Amino acid sequence: MTTPGYFIKLLSLTVALIIAIFIVDKSGIELPKMVYAIVPAFAVLTLMMHRMTLRANQTSPQMFLTAFMASVTIKLLLVLAFLTIYLLKIKVSAKEVGISLFVIYMSYTILEVIVMQTYLRKPSKK
Repeated sequence: MTTPGYFIKLLSLTVALIIAIFIVDKSGIELPKMVYAIVPAFAVLTLMMHRMTLRANQTSPQMFLTAFMASVTIKLLLVLAFLTIYLLKIKVSAKEVGISLFVIYMSYTILEVIVMQTYLRKPSKK
């Protein structure tokens, strides 16, 4: 269960990010190839967290904020853990990888906030 049109927005953002990464990569800034794999992985993670948040809202609307903050925190901790492990194991430029992951994280978080705002502003059907 997702909000109407969410999957299309998520897919559009994923494609836009991959295109943007491709353009940046071809412009001379060397990005590790793993950045291309992180985008779809992040899309799947965001979709799972979105569903978790909506399920919590349906179960108990009072739990929505807790579930939403938990999903944002989980995503942030996973990104930081991945970044730390990746930079310790593979010697690459930390600046490019860090900025790439930050942009990806913020893009999906902004999408999630915008979608949730429109979802919560709609009057509930009784």
